[in-house]
Amino acid sequence: MKMSSFLASLSLFYLGYLFTLTACQSSTTKGNAPAGFNDAVPSYFSSKFPKAQGIYWDTLENNTLSFKFSNGADDCEALFDSKGNYLSTTFFIDLQGLPQPAQDYIASHYPASERPLIQLYDSASVKTYLLELANGVDYIDLSFDEQGKMLKETTQPLSKEEIQDAEEEGVNNE
Repeated sequence: MKMSSFLASLSLFYLGYLFTLTACQSSTTKGNAPAGFNDAVPSYFSSKFPKAQGIYWDTLENNTLSFKFSNGADDCEALFDSKGNYLSTTFFIDLQGLPQPAQDYIASHYPASERPLIQLYDSASVKTYLLELANGVDYIDLSFDEQGKMLKETTQPLSKEEIQDAEEEGVNNE
């Protein structure tokens, strides 16, 4: 599969991700916390993410407050519960942002794969790295803990059409 095909698939995934996030929203507040929210949330957010830019607040259906923002080069989302307690942050990161054991695993098991989409899920109790990549035959989902230890690996075969497209583009599907 050529990089352009993978990037197109990745773009569709990202658009689906954004659609899922926005489809679950019940009200758009664009910078104003919902009524009854802990007033400490905005100052806590500012102290935790001092470089945040383009901040967009939303109240989700479950009355969770979502902050979508850019933190330097990363697109992020931070979640707070209905009482204003911090829940988690999701970052999109580069391969070099993974712990070395995770980088080594990808290099040894998927050397010919396309560049993975990587999310860092950071909650108060756990950091998890979630990766999605394709190797010309399968879509692969990987998760690693904070030290880079493999937690889970799942594969989903590409469709016949995707494999045929990859073969036409000259990708080795073995």
